[in-house]
Amino acid sequence: MTRKQKPIFLTTISKLSGKISLKAVLIMAFAIQFIMMMGLLAHLSFHEEHQANSHTIIILFLFLFAFLMIWISKNIARWIAHPIETLNKATHIELLKFKKTLDMTLDCVLMFDAETFKIFYVNQGAINQLGYQTEELLQMTLLEINPYFTQKQIRQFLTPLLNGSQPTLTLESIHQHKNTTLIQVETFFQYIEIPPTHFLKEKREIKSFFNIKTKAAILEKGEFFFVAIVRDITERKRAEAKLQHAKISAEEAQKAAEVANKAKSAFLANMSHELRTPLNGILGYTQILKRDKTLTEKQKEGIDIIHRSSEHLLTLINDILDLSKIEAGKLEINPINFHLPDFLQNIADLMKMRAEQKSIEFIFEVLYQLPIIVHTDEKRLRQVLLNLLSNAVKFTEKGNVSFKIICYEGKIRFEVEDTGIGIPIDQLEVIFSPFQQIGDQHQQTEGTGLGLSISKQLVEIMGGQLQIESLIGIGSLFWFEISLPEVQGAVNIKRTQQATIIGYKRFDHSKELPFSLLIVDDKWQNRAFLIHLLKDLGFRTLEANDGKEALILAQEHYPDIIITDLVMPIMDGFELTRQIRKSAHLKNLIVFADSANVFEQQQQSCREAGCQEFIGKPIRTEILLNLLQKYLPLEWIYDTSTTFSQTESQFIAPSSEQASALFNLIMGGNIKKIIENVEQIEQQESKLSPFAQKVKKLAKSFEMSKLKELVKPYIKS
Repeated sequence: MTRKQKPIFLTTISKLSGKISLKAVLIMAFAIQFIMMMGLLAHLSFHEEHQANSHTIIILFLFLFAFLMIWISKNIARWIAHPIETLNKATHIELLKFKKTLDMTLDCVLMFDAETFKIFYVNQGAINQLGYQTEELLQMTLLEINPYFTQKQIRQFLTPLLNGSQPTLTLESIHQHKNTTLIQVETFFQYIEIPPTHFLKEKREIKSFFNIKTKAAILEKGEFFFVAIVRDITERKRAEAKLQHAKISAEEAQKAAEVANKAKSAFLANMSHELRTPLNGILGYTQILKRDKTLTEKQKEGIDIIHRSSEHLLTLINDILDLSKIEAGKLEINPINFHLPDFLQNIADLMKMRAEQKSIEFIFEVLYQLPIIVHTDEKRLRQVLLNLLSNAVKFTEKGNVSFKIICYEGKIRFEVEDTGIGIPIDQLEVIFSPFQQIGDQHQQTEGTGLGLSISKQLVEIMGGQLQIESLIGIGSLFWFEISLPEVQGAVNIKRTQQATIIGYKRFDHSKELPFSLLIVDDKWQNRAFLIHLLKDLGFRTLEANDGKEALILAQEHYPDIIITDLVMPIMDGFELTRQIRKSAHLKNLIVFADSANVFEQQQQSCREAGCQEFIGKPIRTEILLNLLQKYLPLEWIYDTSTTFSQTESQFIAPSSEQASALFNLIMGGNIKKIIENVEQIEQQESKLSPFAQKVKKLAKSFEMSKLKELVKPYIKS
């Protein structure tokens, strides 16, 4: 046993010190003393030689033993008290640490009685948050700092904690600062229960540690209270309020935008309908009158002017509708196969003529061999190129406009360069915005300012990016690249102007009667155009003012095709079509819808109603005739005398010198000089009048490629 080691029995006693009392230890010590003394007396009684000294030895032994017992008892008390004291100190230290942590917590911490709600502990966070001193808060109840709750309400709220159905509760409420300022807070409540110390009844050996009064109080009451951690959420609530306000503002803005979009759509639909309706009559009759052979050249020229002007107005309307479709993400690309060299040459011929009218040079260059047949949206590509070239000519007063096409690796780069006024750097992005124009006031009045905006977005839809470089007073360069791989195996057919259709013949020999068509429209001028056109071609026509009247006529005559407007009084075209599809007798009738509202939603609605086809107003004659051929067993009869594939035998030929001079003018693209030249030829030789008339007609229509084909055969090498 080393110096620092305690005896085994002392160690055992020390370990048991938490379980036995001092009284029990002393009783044990005296029992040991008694046993030892009785053993000594027994020893002496068995040895008579020592009996004489027995009394002296016993007294000495008792004295020493008593001293030893006193020393042991004193040390046992110390050994027992030492671990208890150590435990108390450690516990006290931990409690101090815990209290320090609570005191330094930034959030407010309150402890209050479960019955009276009186506060018995507050930390520094509570003092900072509420403005009271510790002594003041310890005299208050929870209800005094939360004036918006009654005792009944707070008890009802805390009930789930008392019955144990929930471990914690969270409440957002208002606390009142000492200076009466209201504070928005979020409070976390927890119920703490230290039950009555019933275990004291079972541990009878330590009852003497408590006096009767203290023991009775603990046994009877125990400890029950609430802990509340209170967080100031004023800033969070302000942020939430701002966020909510921003959300409401955004929702209101979105609703306003939706209302504005609906209003815009309604306006565009109305505008489109109102403008297309009269245009349907104008363009319809120009198409009919252009077929009239009895018109003089002057009358034909007037009809052409009306037709071109109406087409220009229709283009402006379509630009606005295209922009609306682009903004709604509903503009679609419809790719087809077409002859690229002819496509580009026709655009170049048209722009060359416009450039010549302004006395500026037009340069058309193709770098590297082009693919012959390509696959893309021909209409949209033409729209983009014409917009760029028209702007270049419009803003160039002297110099030239260059149109270059560069082909490489399956891509084609289109460049439009001019020597015009140029564009300021700060307007290079603005010019692609809708309705934005540059230039002087006169130039700005020409056009809508939609061309570049639509062109930029069309190029992006086709997979490219419209780029620009410009210098003030030097000019501008627009370019873009798109993929245009050649279509392999496509038939290389150049387009020629088709002959005029003058009638038809049926190839279902079971019937010899003409086909009958029912025209339904509440505006007589729209019906008149179609009836006039169709009667001239040999069709039998019926007409109705509205859907109700059309339904009666359909039941009586069973027409081959019904062409109906959609918006009409009494019964509109949608309901008419639905009624036809419901009828056992009429359900197989072919129905075409025609409408000035060309939005996709309108087209979809008419298909859902049961229409086979949709035709937008103004009605194009060629579109209508193609649809009639698609659904009826017929073949068209053409007026071959009006075709442009006339041979030399149909004209009195000009001389080689006359043809060469005219061809040079055609190559120069000067329409005015071409017309003046053939008029001189016509005056000199009246027999050349048919040839001259043909040249003038092609020149006025800007058909430069056809002019070359017409004149070139008369040039002798």
